[in-house]
Amino acid sequence: MRDKESKFSKIIYKFIDNFFQNTFAKEICEIINKSKSDKINIFDIGSYLGNFSREIKKKLNKNKLNKVNFILFEPNPYIKLKDFNHHCLGISNNSTKKKYYYNSFFPSSGSGFNKITMNDFFWNLSRKLITFQIFKKFNKFMVRTISLDNFCKKKKFLE
Repeated sequence: MRDKESKFSKIIYKFIDNFFQNTFAKEICEIINKSKSDKINIFDIGSYLGNFSREIKKKLNKNKLNKVNFILFEPNPYIKLKDFNHHCLGISNNSTKKKYYYNSFFPSSGSGFNKITMNDFFWNLSRKLITFQIFKKFNKFMVRTISLDNFCKKKKFLE
């Protein structure tokens, strides 16, 4: 969905993504690399394009990589990932369908099931100015949701 965005917008997205991913991914990798577990599941909820999981994968020790199972969730049906299996589901308190508010001007930030970001005028204005996407807005569509407990039971993670 980013193919129609300006080069400047793509640079802004990359900077923000890298800042948060590098900081948090480094901490997670340190924990995993010290772990003595034979199998580690990483749940990337709201994975968007999978960059966070990719960053973790890059930073992991080679001997730990085959012990890690990445489980990505992204309710946006337009997202297609080639290097990860991901579930086109939202994580919620129950298994149902919910209205998803997709931030078309800054997709990696503010999309979700809650209208709070969509209704925040100043948050939206600042992101639209930064990304030069002044006329874009939130889109709404229905997505399937599941609770993390139910997902883990179905996939037999909780045995």
